[in-house]
Formats: sequence, structure tokens, C-alpha cells
Amino acid sequence: MEKNIYAQLLEPNPIESSQLIDHKFHSDFKNKTLISLENSQIPVFTTGFIKKREIYIAKHNRFASYPTHSHTFVEINYVLSGKAVEIVNGQKIILENGDLLLLDIGTVHSIKALDFKDILINIVFRDINYAFDNLNKFSENDAIGNLYYSNIFDKHFLLFKKEDTESSLQTIVELMITEYLKNQKNADSILDSYINIFFKLLFRNININSKTIYDSEQDKLVLIILREIMNSYQTISLNRIATKYNYNRNYLGNLFKEKLGDTFSNVLTDKRLSVAYEKLLHSNDSVYQIANSVGISNTTFFYKKFREKYHELPLEIRKKKH
Repeated sequence: MEKNIYAQLLEPNPIESSQLIDHKFHSDFKNKTLISLENSQIPVFTTGFIKKREIYIAKHNRFASYPTHSHTFVEINYVLSGKAVEIVNGQKIILENGDLLLLDIGTVHSIKALDFKDILINIVFRDINYAFDNLNKFSENDAIGNLYYSNIFDKHFLLFKKEDTESSLQTIVELMITEYLKNQKNADSILDSYINIFFKLLFRNININSKTIYDSEQDKLVLIILREIMNSYQTISLNRIATKYNYNRNYLGNLFKEKLGDTFSNVLTDKRLSVAYEKLLHSNDSVYQIANSVGISNTTFFYKKFREKYHELPLEIRKKKH
């Protein structure tokens, strides 16, 4: 990390300066886009505040605890210096210098107050499929991919400890941070190259310390179903999976519910709605076109499930882009 970039990150911003005085949380919500709080117990951030780039990189504000929240995007927390303590889906996670935490869509977490030299970097991917496309690209038909899926759908996060990973993973993350903050000529194309390298390194460094391993045949079968949902959410069905892998449909449905605590239909619909949400913000397609593009042909059903998930109607979400 270049000294001038690190010095820039150490310098308190206006919110940090206020929090340094009273050690109380000063909201930065106005700088972000979020789902209406009226019907939500916790704030849910969306990617509407990210305009053109595929990723957004920023320092997390120090000197006060950050309240419990969630988001509709994949987020990476990287400790550039010092340490950070997070509560992720009810589990306490201690991050130290060089540690990296990948948080799945919908993960609920909070962050304890950071001290002066605790520099925690947030990396957000604008398009929810941008990150997963990279993840899928490097995990297809491969044991490492199974480790990713077994963990991300079980705990909804991946933890990479510095001592358990190659130093090149930390190097590429810090190059991404530097390139983003310097914002020089050709920064976007360089960042794209860094991101591809980052995901390759990420998968090469998934190990027994960063995930829960599913070993049984039943567990592997559930991973196959999850992979089908991620890769083919527009057209996939339990019947198709049963035919493709020569299993009884009811057996697969019952096994999925037993292992994940939710039905195949609910998980598939949730995936489709997440993609639809981002399309509402980042395309001009009609609600009908978007619903069909994610695999939901019944518009009434789409509106009903969308409101249940986001507590707002699709057109209300679309207004956030303006």
C-alpha cells in the first residue's frame, strides 16, 4: 500500500470527526440507497448509490459502532490495518490485519467501533450477478466450488484468515484499493483485470479454515441443486433437476427442505427477486419484461412476492434510481 494512500485513509472524514468527539453513530444512510425503513426492522442497503463502476470501494467509518444492517449485494470487508469485530448472522467474527470476509446477499451484520489505526475497507459489487458470475466461472465442476457453495448457503459468509492464505490475495486486494482511490487513466480496465485475478486467488485459497465442508452424498446433492439455481434461475425447476440427475422429484424437494430449512420454490423465487430488484434499478425494462426475464411469468405472483420481500412495490423501487 502506497504511503500517501494509507495516510489518506487514516485521515478522519467529517462523519469520523463527529464520532470521534461523542463516540455515537452518525448516520451515513443519506449517502446510500436503502429499502424503506417503515416496514423493515433493520436498514437494507441497495446498490443504487453505485453509478457506473462495477465495484465500489470505501473506508468504513471509525470511532462508533455501526448498527445491524443488511444489503442486496455481495460485500467484502478487508482489514487493511488493525482489527475489526463484526457480528455476522449472530456469530462474532474477529478480523485482524490482512483478514478478508466475504458476505453474501442478505447477510445481517453489525460492526463494533473501530479505533484510529483500525482501517476496514468495504468492497461492494454493483451487479449481484457480476460477483457470482466470477465465482461460478472459477468453481464449475470442482471441489473448491463445492466448498464455496456449502458455506455460502449455510452461513452466508466466507472468512479468509491471513495466516491461512497466500500473501498474493492481500496484495491484489490492496492493489484494487489503491487503483480505485487514485482513479487515474484506464482505472476501470485495470480494476477489471484485478477483480478477475482476485476471484481466482479467492477460490485457490478456500480451505478448511474458511468453510463448512459437506461430505455426504445427500449434502453434495443439495449443493448440485443450489448450483442449478444460481446458474439457471430463469428456467430451472425441480422437475428438470430430477430428470437431469435421475432422482425422484419429491425426494429432492424433501431433502432440500430438510438440509436448508426452506423450500426449493422459496429459494428459487428469492434468487429471481434479487436479480429483478437490481434490474429495476439498472435497466429501463418494464416490470412485466423484468419479471419474465428472471423466470416469473405470473405478474400478480411477482408483485405479491416482491412486496413480501422488499416491503415496497417494483415501481417504488424504480423511483430510487432517479
